[in-house]
Amino acid sequence: MIIDKNLEMSNKQTLAISVGDVTSTDTIDLVKAGIGRGTPVKVLCQITTDLDSAADNTTLLVKLQTCAAEDFGSNVVDLVTTAALAQTVCVAGYKPIECYLPENTLQYLRMYYTIGVADCSAGNIEAGLIIDNQSNKQSVWA
Repeated sequence: MIIDKNLEMSNKQTLAISVGDVTSTDTIDLVKAGIGRGTPVKVLCQITTDLDSAADNTTLLVKLQTCAAEDFGSNVVDLVTTAALAQTVCVAGYKPIECYLPENTLQYLRMYYTIGVADCSAGNIEAGLIIDNQSNKQSVWA
């Protein structure tokens, strides 16, 4: 797949945090990125390293958020929200969010991660906008 560095919100971001919330390391300005309304753009969020906790019972909730203000100070809109995902589900390769940007998206985007039940001692995540899907499958004409 094609991923533009300027369209990443989390690049192998650690989720090894105490119970609580953390935002993605980066936000995306859709105007600067040249992505306008009506352009179908895919959002991909994927676990890159298994989540772990001492009691093997941590949970992860993921939100894709948008806002008209770059600082996300007020009027934050949750575009997509997962359920609280069990640690057993949050393994490398799992995609908590994989969808197209909703039409009610404002100028700025970020991810919002919530670790619940128990402190998370390991785990990484990637998230961003995908320009195109990988399609290098072997041709039937080969």
